Amino acid sequence: MFHSLLTAVVIQSTDSVLVPYIVGIKKDLALLLTQRAILLINSWSVHQSEDYHNWMKDKHGLIKIGYIPAGCTGEIQSADVGLQHVIKHDIWTQCLEFLMTSGENNIKLGQNLSNVSLPDDLEQLQNENEKWITNTYCWLLKQPKVVKAVCPWLDYILTQ
Repeated sequence: MFHSLLTAVVIQSTDSVLVPYIVGIKKDLALLLTQRAILLINSWSVHQSEDYHNWMKDKHGLIKIGYIPAGCTGEIQSADVGLQHVIKHDIWTQCLEFLMTSGENNIKLGQNLSNVSLPDDLEQLQNENEKWITNTYCWLLKQPKVVKAVCPWLDYILTQ
């Protein structure tokens, strides 16, 4: 259930963010819209799932998928091991807290442990995700030392 929910989120993100971005780049570079594109993504199970592959092949056949080997994201995407790692960790922590609290609330309401389920409504999770991102952003604004510690190059970039 959780894997299919993640697949739905990845598919929605592909349609609403990735594809429009690729189309915009093609237009900016005066390329044909039929030009192939390569998408390099992490080796997460949701990215490698048969459902996602089949969907990409059917809906976006001009986008070819390549995988960044496990453990190499930091080599290819250096910001991932810096600021983004902190951001992802904070959002993931909030997600886990939400799921744990939801399960605990079901138990407190007297549900049998075998019947306890976690939220799987995509709209509800998207709304919660917006809160988690906002919370993380507000936290980072109050933590300039953390930002500088994980991204020592940030001062250089901001002053250029």
